[in-house]
Amino acid sequence: KPRSAIVTFSISEIYRIAELVRTQKGGAAVVMGSLSPRTRNSQVDLYQNGQVDFLIATDAIGMGLNLDIDHVAFAANSKFDGNVNRSLSANEIAQIAGRAGRSSKNGTFGIINDDLILNKKLVEMVENHDFPSLFKIWWRNSELDFTSVKGLIKSLEKTSPSNLLKKKGNALDLISLTNMSKLKLVTKNQTNQFVVSLLWDICQIPDFGNLYSDRHFNLLETLFNYLIKGKVDNDWMKNQIVSLNRLDGEIETLLYRIANIRTWTYITNKNNWINDHEFWQNETKGIEDKLSDELHERLTKRFIDKKIVILTKKLNEKISLEAKVKFDGKVFVEGQEVGFLKGF
Repeated sequence: KPRSAIVTFSISEIYRIAELVRTQKGGAAVVMGSLSPRTRNSQVDLYQNGQVDFLIATDAIGMGLNLDIDHVAFAANSKFDGNVNRSLSANEIAQIAGRAGRSSKNGTFGIINDDLILNKKLVEMVENHDFPSLFKIWWRNSELDFTSVKGLIKSLEKTSPSNLLKKKGNALDLISLTNMSKLKLVTKNQTNQFVVSLLWDICQIPDFGNLYSDRHFNLLETLFNYLIKGKVDNDWMKNQIVSLNRLDGEIETLLYRIANIRTWTYITNKNNWINDHEFWQNETKGIEDKLSDELHERLTKRFIDKKIVILTKKLNEKISLEAKVKFDGKVFVEGQEVGFLKGF
């Protein structure tokens, strides 16, 4: 029904469902974790302003988005959590389903087809806010040892004496640190506290594409080679950033560029790493905004048929529609070209 959010857990499914809603209902806004904040907010505005009545989203919708949603429909009841594909827990379903209604009114949640099954007991747990107690919380030691690279890694891998606090594995910064610790320049300076501290700062640079790729590790290595001697080379940095300042390509290409420019936005905000940091901060932010706006336009064109949206809304309101036939035979309804009249 209108004012619904459909939730699934892969980009390919997001696209498939959004295409289906476009053909049947006129269109939908999309929300997924890989969007930049600017693109996400623009897509949310389409829904909130009533330009579309449907929102297709991943569980990113459960992270701080309080929207005018009456119904949350699950298109999947399992997700890949980074390690395995598993069923959604009651608290995860509640976090997502809780987008419906919010505090001002009641909302509903359900499934989009009979192939999906939400266990009756699980549904009752969600409706009654009855969730199992937490038996573990992800934890990392904050008392780090910068006297040596080995000491730093050891302190990061330290386990908590509490059974409640569990060490989280597969953190990108620790994986990066382990890789970087094998560099000759690092092994030569492995007990230099300045080098160890710098190395850790560099390893914490986020990879917004979540690709864990050689490209990211190569970027960290190049930055380390520059920063151990002084500041990042302007010409090298310019080449990296300028190559991302393009609006051609498919939606996936724009997502890739946005992920990369967001990493550079993070780097340029390390003022002591960059010459003329204010200029580069403005430059990367400008490119990120331009790419984000282009992505929003592409998503809107792909998943929203304004013609269907306008006509459907008017028909639902039971208002007489304004129709015109031009001399060349083109037929317009409510200002939207809907067809061609021949032989009249």
